[in-house]
Amino acid sequence: MAGFVRRTAIAKGLFGGSRFWMAVLGVIWARRLFKRLAGSNLEPVYREELLPGQALLITHHADQTHADLR
Repeated sequence: MAGFVRRTAIAKGLFGGSRFWMAVLGVIWARRLFKRLAGSNLEPVYREELLPGQALLITHHADQTHADLR
């Protein structure tokens, strides 16, 4: 859906001259610029290459402090 809106905004706003679609395109580009400038401070906790035949199991164990309240 986002790709359709972006393509339509470029076609009708940038090349078609529609002020509405030009504004939509400006909002899309401003959002992308903001996300790029804000960056990401997420770092992987664990990284390892899996060999053929290996598997990865991700589980979540309940917090012990909340288990006491039940």
